[in-house]
Amino acid sequence: MVMFSFALKSELNATKEALQQRLEKRKHKLKEIRSSLKVFQDYLRSECLDVDTVLSSVMGYVEKAKSHALSPMNEKNLGVEKQAKEATEKLNEEIKKLRGKISDLERISNLEDHIDFLQVRKTFFCVKCVRLLVSD
Repeated sequence: MVMFSFALKSELNATKEALQQRLEKRKHKLKEIRSSLKVFQDYLRSECLDVDTVLSSVMGYVEKAKSHALSPMNEKNLGVEKQAKEATEKLNEEIKKLRGKISDLERISNLEDHIDFLQVRKTFFCVKCVRLLVSD
């Protein structure tokens, strides 16, 4: 039985040694995987930073180009708005003057005294006023 026990112990030790070697190989593989993962992740971080840097630079150039392209259009728009405002103000002033003239004409036409009518007509229809009325 001592022999049996020695043979069994020897076999058990050999099996244990084989398992220990497999365990060490697996641990070594884990270390390699972790190391490779770290190297790969560092590489990816570096690549991402490079891509981010390049694209940020490109986006800056695109924004400048966009601003450069839109600037003349914005200036034209402001010019057109200014012209429209000036034209609107001028037309509103002309409308105001024409309404005043229409009011004066209505007031004159409602005069019952012919002498007053002729006096008002004479001052109202001066040469300058006639030119203004005809120029439209």
